[in-house]
Amino acid sequence: MKSVDKFRSQLENFDGKSIPEEQISLLKKYVDDPEFKSETMATKSAAAASLCNWVINIFEFNRIYVKVKPLMESVETAKASKDAAMARLEDAQRKVDEIEFQLKMLNKEFDEANDEKCKAEQEAEELTSRKNLAKRLIDGLASENVRWGEEVKKLTSNKKTVVGDCILAAGFVSYVGAFDKELREELWKNQWTADLKSRGISISDGSDPMDVL
Repeated sequence: MKSVDKFRSQLENFDGKSIPEEQISLLKKYVDDPEFKSETMATKSAAAASLCNWVINIFEFNRIYVKVKPLMESVETAKASKDAAMARLEDAQRKVDEIEFQLKMLNKEFDEANDEKCKAEQEAEELTSRKNLAKRLIDGLASENVRWGEEVKKLTSNKKTVVGDCILAAGFVSYVGAFDKELREELWKNQWTADLKSRGISISDGSDPMDVL
């Protein structure tokens, strides 16, 4: 052999994974031959024994690889599926976090609105107390009876809508000062008015926060 190093390099770099099945079939009859063993070849030549051992090992490696390769591919496919599923899970979790944050903000806004409602109801109770005081004054001032009677009728008429009107006015004073006229009107005329009605809170027809204030 002219170049031992080159031949050894070819053996070391030989791709045992992709041996054609036609060559495997030809090689099998030698590998299955009882005489084709490194021990037998060693009686003839040490180099032949090593080469025989290499052929047998590369043959067995190929047969094992051919069986294992589908399993390896299945593992890779499963890993890719898992990675895709994890990506979808992370995306879903991110959406859940966003929704939970939005819910937290909505709850905060609801609590603030409820506080405003309680405040308005307290103001309404104070107005009712004033009405009762007015009635007592009317009873004590007969000469003013007619005028005070009309005032009582007016307060009674406004009783059903005073809470809603006060909530609208309170929201107007508390929140819309930083916005321009168009956005202020969008908030109290459309959004807040509709929200109060949807909650069963009555307001005066054409109620205007500026008039209430």
